Amino acid sequence: MFSRKSKLAVVFLLALAMTLGVIAGVGAQRNTLFEEIRTRGKIRVGYMPTCPPFGMYDEQNQPIGFDVDLSNLLAEYLGVELELIAVEAGNRLPYLKANKADLIIGTLSRTAERTKSIDYSVPYVIAGPVVVVRKEDEEIKSIHDLAGKKIGTIPGIVGDVWARKLQPKAKFVEYRIEPDQLLALRQKKVRALVQDVTLAATYVDQYPDELKIVGEPFYRDYIAIGIKKGEDDLKNWVDWFIFEMHNIGKIHEIWEKWFTYAEPDIEASPFF
Repeated sequence: MFSRKSKLAVVFLLALAMTLGVIAGVGAQRNTLFEEIRTRGKIRVGYMPTCPPFGMYDEQNQPIGFDVDLSNLLAEYLGVELELIAVEAGNRLPYLKANKADLIIGTLSRTAERTKSIDYSVPYVIAGPVVVVRKEDEEIKSIHDLAGKKIGTIPGIVGDVWARKLQPKAKFVEYRIEPDQLLALRQKKVRALVQDVTLAATYVDQYPDELKIVGEPFYRDYIAIGIKKGEDDLKNWVDWFIFEMHNIGKIHEIWEKWFTYAEPDIEASPFF
C-alpha cells in the first residue's frame, strides 16, 4: 500500500503533468489562417476563369475580369502577394475545405446548404438567375414555360437549384463548365439555359443576334467571398474590406469596367 506521503507525491506529479500538458497545448496551438497568410506574404484565391466577365483569360493567357480585379485589390490592401488558382463550380468548396485555396472569389452565391460547411463574407454583388433562349424562340417567356423541355445547367449553382424547384418537369442537361452550357444552347442541343444574370448578359452581349434573356431573375442572389469555416479573423478582415470597397466606390468602379448593364443596388453596411 502507498503511504499518505507517497499518495500526495503522486497527486502532485499528476497535477504537474496536467499543467504542463495545458501549457504545451497552448504553445502548440496553430496560428489562424489570417496569421499564416500574413506570415507567408501570399494569399491564394480560387477564381472561375470560365465565367466572363467575372473571370477569363486575355490574349496573353493571363487571368482578367471582375473577380480578378477584386482579388488584386484584396491582396493589395492586405499587403501580400496574390496567387490565383483556377477552380470550377463543382470544386470551389472542396478546394477551400482542403486548404488548396485561402478564399474563393468566384461568383459564389450564399446558400443555406453551403453555410453548413463554409463561411461567407458580406455580399459584394447582388444578382439572380435568369433564363436564356435563342432569339427566334417566342414560346418561352420564363422558367414556368419550360416544362418537358431541355434546360442546360451547371450542377449546384443557385440557378440550377431554384430552376429544379420552380420547374421540376423540365429535362435538365448538366454541363461541367459554362462555355459548354453556352455552346449547347447555340447548337440547339437544349431549349434554354439557366445562368446568373451577370453571366447571361455577357452571353447575350457576345451573341446579340442569336440569344436573349427572357423574364426577370427568379431568385435574389447574393454573391460573396467564400471563407473556410471558423476562420473568424480572416472573415472579419474580409468583411471590412468589402465594406470599404463599397464605401469608397471601388466595387462600382470595377463593375463599370466589366459590365454593360447597371449595377444592382447594394448597401455598404458596416454591420456584419
